[in-house]
Amino acid sequence: MDRLDGPRLWPRPPKLPRPILMDQRWENLAFLHWRVPSEAVAPLLPAGCRPDEFDGSSWVGLIGFEMVDAGLGYGCPVPYFGTFDEINVRLYSIDADGRRGVFFRSLEANRFAVVIGTNLARIPYRWASITAEVRDDAISYR
Repeated sequence: MDRLDGPRLWPRPPKLPRPILMDQRWENLAFLHWRVPSEAVAPLLPAGCRPDEFDGSSWVGLIGFEMVDAGLGYGCPVPYFGTFDEINVRLYSIDADGRRGVFFRSLEANRFAVVIGTNLARIPYRWASITAEVRDDAISYR
């Protein structure tokens, strides 16, 4: 039996259905997670979703990364605008059909044009003054 008490986890994701609408790469990732009581997270999720639990708790993630070469289609990065820093706060959920998902409480980017474009597409990014620094084996986000 799987420790996650769910579907078997595979080492590779399934192939994406065609057509591919957007391509991107994440670099300099920082994944930080905090254990939180599920009852504290439940009211923050959309209706019909409940907190996903691992090891008896729900988790809040703070993720920082550099989005690199994002663009429409496959292999068509948008020069300059397709590379930016992002920080998001996420919760992990399960919907009424038992599907696991990620609910973003915050999506922040340091490229103002990206924020405008994503908001026009109804993806609620906010502009933030983000700086990332990579030194030796350490990544710092501010």
